[in-house]
Amino acid sequence: MLNQVEGGVTPIVSPILAQEYGFDLVFYPTALTRAFGFMAQQFLTTLKAEGTSNSMRDQMFDIQQLNEMLETQSFMASITPKRQDILAQGKAVEGL
Repeated sequence: MLNQVEGGVTPIVSPILAQEYGFDLVFYPTALTRAFGFMAQQFLTTLKAEGTSNSMRDQMFDIQQLNEMLETQSFMASITPKRQDILAQGKAVEGL
């Protein structure tokens, strides 16, 4: 297993080179967190400066794309019966 952290001690190598070195798994444990942090900073700076997110819309999912990626429709279908059962039993459940 090869741990790849941009800016870390181990140089970043391609998956092919990692395999040649004998690694069968390459992972990037903090890459998404750092990318999200960078994007969040850009977004918030723009929002503060411009007052809207309009200029960044091409860098964002629209609501339909987001729902498709998250499979919101399937999720909602899967929780609806559970919610109905809980409500039918007269139980109060926080967050439902």
